[in-house]
Amino acid sequence: MIANTLLSTAIATTLLNPLEVLITRYALVDTTKKKLVFRNMVNRIYKREGLKGFYKGYLTELLHHSISALFFLPLYQIVREKYGIELHE
Repeated sequence: MIANTLLSTAIATTLLNPLEVLITRYALVDTTKKKLVFRNMVNRIYKREGLKGFYKGYLTELLHHSISALFFLPLYQIVREKYGIELHE
């Protein structure tokens, strides 16, 4: 169960980290002075930093999500078994 949790967390973080980078950079720009175009932002990151630019902070995110998942999923299972609704087929 732990290996599955870590694997699914790694896959999700790998797929979503570029979006997190874009969201963070979008939030840091003053949109009252500058109009942002998503495509331009993607092109700028790719030209300046390459593919690595989309994975800045990847290890930190992976560690954060892995630790959270390792605590949350077992706790969720315990609570669900104790207080959850049983479904009968």
